[in-house]
Amino acid sequence: MINLFLKSESSSPTPETSNTGSGSFLIYSLLLTLLAIINIYLIIKFFVNYKRSISKTKEVLDKYLVKKYVQGFNFKSNAFYNTILISILLSVQIIFSSVALSKVYANLNEASKTYISFFIAGITFATLLGLSFAIALGVIYHIKFNYPQYKSKDSDVYSEIISLKEIEKPTLNNKYPKKIDLDVEKLKSSNVLLSNVLKKWITFYNTMEEVKFKKQYNLFLDQLFKINYFNEVQLKIKNYNEKHSEIENELLPEIEKSNLDKIEKEIIWMDKMDKKAKILNEIKELAKMSKEEFNKKYEEYVYSARANDPLYQSATKNSWLFYRDSEVEDLFFNPNTTVNYSLGEDKKVYEKELGEFFKEYKDYLVSKFLLTKE
Repeated sequence: MINLFLKSESSSPTPETSNTGSGSFLIYSLLLTLLAIINIYLIIKFFVNYKRSISKTKEVLDKYLVKKYVQGFNFKSNAFYNTILISILLSVQIIFSSVALSKVYANLNEASKTYISFFIAGITFATLLGLSFAIALGVIYHIKFNYPQYKSKDSDVYSEIISLKEIEKPTLNNKYPKKIDLDVEKLKSSNVLLSNVLKKWITFYNTMEEVKFKKQYNLFLDQLFKINYFNEVQLKIKNYNEKHSEIENELLPEIEKSNLDKIEKEIIWMDKMDKKAKILNEIKELAKMSKEEFNKKYEEYVYSARANDPLYQSATKNSWLFYRDSEVEDLFFNPNTTVNYSLGEDKKVYEKELGEFFKEYKDYLVSKFLLTKE
């Protein structure tokens, strides 16, 4: 009898053990709730930017887009890795809920039973969220491109391109150069990031006819989008600066030097001298640097300036938008870079700022792409 009593005492859970188990399950449930909230937030953020990416693709490419295509929807885009991140977090939620549920069954008592339904709900919710995520991707894609303009079959896409060629023929440049020679070394010395992008682009331009139509059209759309987007942002920045200057001119009162008293004049003079001394010291430091050190310092300055410029931040920072990939960031690294190039058999070397070069290159790119289609 005594042995049976001792056995029952040893087998029954103590209140302390029961409370400890309930406490750990409470922590599990709180972590699971937090994870579910993060997943919901990330999925909503993803779809908001996914819709914006499709709309921006259609807006920027306009009549040249005759297929279902989302700019930057590939493994090179930052946004692509966000889809992987969401998938991983949903998997973590399912695994975490399953592990917690198994611990509940391993330490089953009256207190822990209340958590069974919660962890089952966690598994179910994450599974449904994952399925909804995959289905919504397809549904939004279908709705956004459910117009006669956007074709699916390659043969239909090609036919649309031929039709577009006939419509655009009066505006196309029949004298487009078959080849463009880019001074890569000179460009690399001033902007190594841009040199990598333009080298790839010009290589495609020069060998365009050797590339199969499907791939050729995708590369054409990619370049055209980035050129148009670059020009659009530059125009916005220009307009903003002009309006800002106008407002400053209207609001800032003109201060006549004659109205300033002696102390104010001395303060202004000292401030100018201080700034001048700082500039002279910086120039002395730069003079001591080697060419490599100077270039590195200059690149750091440009990158820092662009990173802190709110106008350029809006063009490059949002990694949830598919079209803002590494190439877009490289284009905006220093938009004032000079490009040196020659056209076809002509040995004359042209020198233009990036914006001006893009205007000319876009004309050649569109003309060559359309006029080589029969």
